[in-house]
Amino acid sequence: MSKRIIKLTESDLENIVRKVLEEQSQQSSAYSSQSFKPKNYGSLFDLGKYQDESGKIRQAIEQDKEAVVNFINSQDFANFTAKIIAGESQVTNPANFKQKGSLALARAKTVYEILTDVYSELINEGQLKIVMPSIREVVIGKTPYKPGDQNDPAKLEQYKKEQYVSMNLQGSGKTLECNKPLPVKGRQAQAPNFEFIYGEELRLNRKIKGINYQALTIPDRPIVIFADGKRSTPPYFVREKVSSEEENELKYKCELALKNSIYSQSLAFKDIEVDNSAYKSIVTYVKGGIIGQQTIGGVLVTIFNGVAGNLTPELKKLNDELVKAKNTLTPQLFNANTTLIRDVFSKTPKIVTNSKGTPFNVNMQQTRSIKIGSYAPLDDTQFIITPYCQS
Repeated sequence: MSKRIIKLTESDLENIVRKVLEEQSQQSSAYSSQSFKPKNYGSLFDLGKYQDESGKIRQAIEQDKEAVVNFINSQDFANFTAKIIAGESQVTNPANFKQKGSLALARAKTVYEILTDVYSELINEGQLKIVMPSIREVVIGKTPYKPGDQNDPAKLEQYKKEQYVSMNLQGSGKTLECNKPLPVKGRQAQAPNFEFIYGEELRLNRKIKGINYQALTIPDRPIVIFADGKRSTPPYFVREKVSSEEENELKYKCELALKNSIYSQSLAFKDIEVDNSAYKSIVTYVKGGIIGQQTIGGVLVTIFNGVAGNLTPELKKLNDELVKAKNTLTPQLFNANTTLIRDVFSKTPKIVTNSKGTPFNVNMQQTRSIKIGSYAPLDDTQFIITPYCQS
């Protein structure tokens, strides 16, 4: 039986090539939320061409943008690299691309320029980097070629699998994770600013819309520092729950009021909201009889001793009188120092108790990373931050 020879025109060959590559592209462009498979734009180039003369490559890249951004948003990485990978078969290139790999590299450059334009926002934010291959990185196919092999559909399909320009996306950089608590323990911050800053820079990803700050029982004033140095802190102290010990609550209020008075220029108390809760408590305890007078007297002596070197002469005199009275704030001693006690303790920094924590609006549109800390004038600081994300 004689062999039947089928002659293909250049137009016929181009149609076959396009059909094979379109099928290949459709198969290689799918990905799940957990993995990214390379997007292949090589099938859209006309046979022997390297420029986007018809605009098909730009259109395809623009159509893919939403899916690519959604993938980026679904990952816990700080930044991404889009590596362009390119390959050539051993089919003879057009005359102006004699060097092996040069046609694939020219197509890669076209894709690179379009990607750089389409994803300019992410690139300018520093979250995405587009990387070109070198001529040495172009993969040359292993399927041998001799003139006429392009007429063999099986070989033609193999050649086209070896000719591609794809984008491979990889994330890097550890970030905070949605709903994953980060507990922080630190020392009591030192006067006059009482500032503790957690040493690690915490990177964000595009999913994070804010952080929730929980300060447990002892009031702290949260600090969030953006990458540009800008600070965010509420005009009050916060915590997650009230202490079960009434005397602790009394001490917290009185110590904050005293330190606010002594260190009035401290950043810990800058623009702080105040109330007269410590002064009202002192009055209540003095009126509560000898037990209440001993309780409040003991609390005042304790907090005075903590800042002994910074007491005003008037406060030092009050402390000495309390010690002589066996740490008891008697009605007589209170009446003799009413003005002083009111001036110091009627400006108590506000304490807000949020059982679910204090939210901060923090996202990548504002900053790529944050540092966290607290103004902690009362004791060793301990808090938890938990990123929350868009549902």
